[in-house]
Amino acid sequence: MPPVELRQELQNEKTSWRQRKGKGPNPPSYGPPGKENLGNKWGKTSGSVIAFKRKSKHPLRDTISETEEEFYRLVKEWRGATLISSSMTEIFMHPAYMRIIGLGKPAIRLLLRELQRSPNHWFWALHCITGADPIKSNEPVDFEKMTKAWLEWGMEHKYI
Repeated sequence: MPPVELRQELQNEKTSWRQRKGKGPNPPSYGPPGKENLGNKWGKTSGSVIAFKRKSKHPLRDTISETEEEFYRLVKEWRGATLISSSMTEIFMHPAYMRIIGLGKPAIRLLLRELQRSPNHWFWALHCITGADPIKSNEPVDFEKMTKAWLEWGMEHKYI
């Protein structure tokens, strides 16, 4: 498809999304929960849209931490780079995934929240950071069982 036609098709998709959802000027961007429709970078929008900041009942929740912002930037980078990869080595050894592990304990709550919201291969990162293995090694496991086991572990240890 020539670039002009592709550009027009993408523009039509954005327009139809806006008409269907009626939720602001942009399709949802990837970011922390509750920040999806705030524009480009947590409230900084472009064009004629007025920029605003989400207000919460808790005064410290109005801004996200640097760790959280870095985490979601790395998640976006990792997902984009490994979306079509079937190699577990490539998925787990990607520099963004390794940087997420490098965030350490502050990333545990974010990883578990991400696992709840959009299950993905976060098990290795969780294991590396926590040293825990909530999956019993003698029983066969699948993706759903692993997700459930880690979420239960997170609840037991008060991360969720």
